[in-house]
Amino acid sequence: MNCYNVGVSTLDVTPPIGVFLAGYAGRDTPSQDAYHRLRAVCIAIDDGLEPLLLVSIEWLGFYDRTPDARRCIQARTGLDPSRILLSGTHTHCGPVLRRKMDIRRHGVIDEDYINTSLDQLAEAAHRALENREPVRLRAGFGWCGIS
Repeated sequence: MNCYNVGVSTLDVTPPIGVFLAGYAGRDTPSQDAYHRLRAVCIAIDDGLEPLLLVSIEWLGFYDRTPDARRCIQARTGLDPSRILLSGTHTHCGPVLRRKMDIRRHGVIDEDYINTSLDQLAEAAHRALENREPVRLRAGFGWCGIS
């Protein structure tokens, strides 16, 4: 049986009240409240050769921030960018991110929030790598009759 070491780290990435939110074309005012907190999850999976990092964040996506995110995580962890998988959950409750498209439709982008979030995400990735411990990985499948 293969032995894996896995570490997990989570991070609150809720933007401050007053940022513009992405996802709907009709939004023309900044946020006024937070219905629920947004988070990021970093999972480090190591088979003894080279770790793989899975990063999921409750944003619409990384879009043109992908290279910046990979650079930040690489600088903090030393992982090759090809070992860093990034995924946005496609929430419509997250901040405006895309520089070209979103500014025209949704208003101002909070660059300080985004840069801080990417730095914190890199730290969470580092923690996931530090938190690795031996595990047994399993997979399954199921069926859901909702749709």
